[in-house]
Amino acid sequence: MNVPLIRWLAISCWRQQPGPLLAAVFAIAMGVSLGLGINLVNASALSEFDDAISLINGDAQYQLTGALDSIDDEILSVVEQDPDVVAASPIISMNLPLSQAQGAENLPESIPLIALDIFRAAKVAPSLLPRADESLEGGAGSAVFSDEAIFLSAAAQREFQRKVGESLPVLVNGQVVQLIVSGDVPGVDDQTSIAIMDIGAAQWRLGWLGKLSRIDLRLAEGVDPQAWLARVQEDPLLATANVRLDRPDSGKQRMSNLSRAYRVNLNVLALVALLTGGFIVFATLDLAVTRLIPTLSLVSVMGATSAFRLRLVLILSVVLGVLGALLGIGLGIALAWALLGLVGGDLGGGFFAASRPSLSLPVSSLTLFFMLGVIAAVAGGLSPALKLRHLSPAQALKGGQSLILSARLSPLWISLSLFVVGTGLLFLPAINGLPIAAYLAIACWLFAGVLVVSPLLGVVAKALSQWRLTQRRPMLMMAVMRLNSAHQRAFPALAGVVASFALVCAMAMMVFSFRVSVDEWLEGVLPASLYVRVPTTGANAAFSATDRDSLSAIEGISKIQFARNLDLVIDPERPSVELVARTINTSNPDADLPITGTVLALADKDPECTLIYVSEPASVLYQWGVGDHVSLPLSSNSVGETCFQVGGIWRDYASQSGAIAISREDYVQLSGDESVSGASIWLDDGVNASQVVSAIRTQLGTLSELQIRSAEDIRALSLHIFDRSFAVTYVLEAVALLVSLFGVATTYSGEALSRTREFGMLRHLGVTRRQISALFVYESLFCISLGVLWGALLGAAISQVLIQRVNPQSFNWTMQTHWPLDQLSGAAMILVVLGAFTATIAARKAAGRGPIEAVRTDW
Repeated sequence: MNVPLIRWLAISCWRQQPGPLLAAVFAIAMGVSLGLGINLVNASALSEFDDAISLINGDAQYQLTGALDSIDDEILSVVEQDPDVVAASPIISMNLPLSQAQGAENLPESIPLIALDIFRAAKVAPSLLPRADESLEGGAGSAVFSDEAIFLSAAAQREFQRKVGESLPVLVNGQVVQLIVSGDVPGVDDQTSIAIMDIGAAQWRLGWLGKLSRIDLRLAEGVDPQAWLARVQEDPLLATANVRLDRPDSGKQRMSNLSRAYRVNLNVLALVALLTGGFIVFATLDLAVTRLIPTLSLVSVMGATSAFRLRLVLILSVVLGVLGALLGIGLGIALAWALLGLVGGDLGGGFFAASRPSLSLPVSSLTLFFMLGVIAAVAGGLSPALKLRHLSPAQALKGGQSLILSARLSPLWISLSLFVVGTGLLFLPAINGLPIAAYLAIACWLFAGVLVVSPLLGVVAKALSQWRLTQRRPMLMMAVMRLNSAHQRAFPALAGVVASFALVCAMAMMVFSFRVSVDEWLEGVLPASLYVRVPTTGANAAFSATDRDSLSAIEGISKIQFARNLDLVIDPERPSVELVARTINTSNPDADLPITGTVLALADKDPECTLIYVSEPASVLYQWGVGDHVSLPLSSNSVGETCFQVGGIWRDYASQSGAIAISREDYVQLSGDESVSGASIWLDDGVNASQVVSAIRTQLGTLSELQIRSAEDIRALSLHIFDRSFAVTYVLEAVALLVSLFGVATTYSGEALSRTREFGMLRHLGVTRRQISALFVYESLFCISLGVLWGALLGAAISQVLIQRVNPQSFNWTMQTHWPLDQLSGAAMILVVLGAFTATIAARKAAGRGPIEAVRTDW
């Protein structure tokens, strides 16, 4: 390989068209930076979550937990007396909400709290032991045991703007409780925000009397954990408690499983810009190769082989990829750092909403995205490189290079085969919860659509050549005739337009369909006038029987329904399911729930089972169908699990991990829990809602921080949260469109420059500069319009894959298709107008050279 010659030719190529090549580098960099930035933010958030879980778990081997939020604290005495238990530490774990009515509106809404037994925790989690300030006093002679004491880590003291000795107002079941910052947590690193309390104080002040979240255990060496659990469950107290034994790292796996689909989908959307960058590299190098034909022909006549020409183009591709990838890595790290500083570790999914982790830079991620950038560039340059195999140096030196390098028509059977393969992939299930096959199907359909665009252009151009209006306008006729005879040459420019606009359309249709579906769903699930809720902090919900009677007695209320929401763990490897105990008319559940299919007739109900109604995600995750018998660890009044039967499946966009609705009467009978956490209120006709709200706050004066919202307010807030959640997706769409605009601009600028001699020949034949500009603008408008139209049709097909396959396989819910015609038509107009503008400027520049100078290289 002649390295000096290749270097000389590569530098010559850069000198001839620095703009298009730099645009290709920029396109690769944008794709790499977006993908890497999002990946680094997610990796940093997961790393922080894992570190926090490890810190909280300490040296515990196992965790004894219940299916619901809490377990009876009398279980601790049973476990401690077992000879196989080396250490047992009772724990209350929760997110403690901060009162927003005490001048703390700009502070975080909650803080992770761990309440523990100081003496027992020393054997299991010594890093969580608090350190009391010597100037403060409390119970048993130490501030550690004061019922008002809370200990904040260094990060928490900064985040909540509290120093030792200052009060911290927290919200406990709607009531404000003043706690005193009594010290710090020296075993916690400087970046982890956490609060520690004595478990007795937490039970007394935070509404956890007689309850625990879990018990951390260390068993004797050689003890089989499941055999131990089976033995201790022979105790009557544990037999009715539905406890289970988990590994401490199960929380990591649950969070990873829950957020994995969101993280993968976001990264795939981010790589759309990288894919578009690959097409821009293809178009750029195709034009670069065309301009290098005379030089390559000369060196070929002098002995250069086809392998030499192939290596030259591939080296150019690698250089573009390396430069773009390096720039993209730098921009990606900067983007991740900015995102972590501005929005924390959450990118809209709600999985790490309170997370502000430090930036993590795993070498594997940096290497992966660097390689993806290089691969995208090499893939883009592969086709122009392979074209040079057919170069005939002698004929090229005579000026026939355009004919020689015209892209061959891709056989239609290749496009058809890709379409068939993609269709077949749609019938495959998700792999480990990820829609891998669906994404491969999208790739097959995308490349099938791109490959067919060149012959499609020829067919349409031929049809237009017979149009009378075309025949009356010479420049328009010449443009159509050229596209008809040399439509292959338009492929490089069209490929990027079709690919990028198709993916932008697909993403826009998916997000718009989701938003409209959520809006319609909200209209169905918010039938009441007002909704009252008190955030539940303790083991029981906030509304007492007295509170319920007070609400029912308020004038102007025509109907009121109470509900209880709590988490239920069915599978330790999966996130908890939301259990909703509410009013349900089992004779007509459609009146209370957005049922999506058939319901179980009461005549078919098993009399031994209790009816439940499961959401779409729950039905998919646990393979439940209408009429199926289900065992849930819900009852506290009987041994073992109670039988339930699925009465129907309902649509729920609020919980990706699933939800189960049960009649409140059945829930109270099974659990004995009569408390409620919220109420739906219907008002009499003509009643002023604000007066009723004032009456509610007066009647429930002890609950100082009630959340009372109208259906309209909840709908507006929900859509605001939706838009915030998809803000990153909107940005990705905009960036993909921006990269596409760069592609259009650089491609047609390069196309005009590559046709300088052709325009010079037309000048010799009497065609004016203005007519040449009109000719090129007609060609560009026609190509871009066809590319945008075909891309929109292709995007509509891909959007159905996203809506019907990717979303159900990723998030386990369905939606209806809705078309954002305003957004898509606006994006299409931007592409077409910019293309026409670029073509006009490029054509004027190319035609501005004198006729003799333009064709000089052909003499």
